[in-house]
Amino acid sequence: MNYYRFTAPPLPHYIVGGEAVYQAGEVHATRRNISLFDMIIVTEGCLYMEEEEQRWEVKEGEALILHPQRQHGSYRACTERTHFYWLHFQSTGEWSEASEAVPMTDPDKDRRYQRIEHFTIYLPRYCGFSDALSFYDNVLALIEAEKEPSASSRWKQQTIFQALLFDMNENHRSLRSPAQQIAEAVEQYLRQNYREPDCYEQYRDQLHYHPTYVARCMKQVYQMTPLEYLTKHRVDQSKLLLINTGMPISQIAVDVGFSSATYYIRSFAKLQGQTPREYRGRFR
Repeated sequence: MNYYRFTAPPLPHYIVGGEAVYQAGEVHATRRNISLFDMIIVTEGCLYMEEEEQRWEVKEGEALILHPQRQHGSYRACTERTHFYWLHFQSTGEWSEASEAVPMTDPDKDRRYQRIEHFTIYLPRYCGFSDALSFYDNVLALIEAEKEPSASSRWKQQTIFQALLFDMNENHRSLRSPAQQIAEAVEQYLRQNYREPDCYEQYRDQLHYHPTYVARCMKQVYQMTPLEYLTKHRVDQSKLLLINTGMPISQIAVDVGFSSATYYIRSFAKLQGQTPREYRGRFR
């Protein structure tokens, strides 16, 4: 499955939407470089869409997201009455195409006082829905909100649109590979229990998978072993304490789960290229 991968914030932003009905023999107009993502949701019939070298039969209960900079249109006329919604949206943030949905670790960007936690949204280019009727209702509510000329209705539109994207993102999660499921389970456990000194030993007892297999899954998904992931997360959490508190470095080491201040300082310097004291000094 192919995806669009968005780094948020900022979240993708809804622009405009509508609906259309094609009779048998009619085709979707050919468009090029519209500079907006074009999401098509078919509720009845079938659209035969192409985008450069790719083709899709978008049937009832299915959706397709077309690329902003590529030409798209019909490669074949409708063979029956076809109803669909269309939604245009855009993102001012980073986005790309991906062949696999892999969780993203937060970019290591230092910010004064507080780091913004980035996350990844994966939207399948082509997909179906387990509860299509509920999805249609939300799409219709999104379009109907355009009739209300107020600032609050614009905000309402964006909240409805984010709910739609969340449903699509969750839809792909049900298709995760076993390696992704194991890696995410390890990540969740380590992030929830990183303050415990024996967290690394405990996770292996909790998940009941061979450590070598777990490490291979983590390397595939996060490009690091469980221990490397845990160490990086502990260091990241310690950076917030170094900036925002006056806690002694030895206490910070204990608070984030390191067995000793010496091990903490060595791990911090290896990942950051400077000691915790030097890092703290940059913000004082």
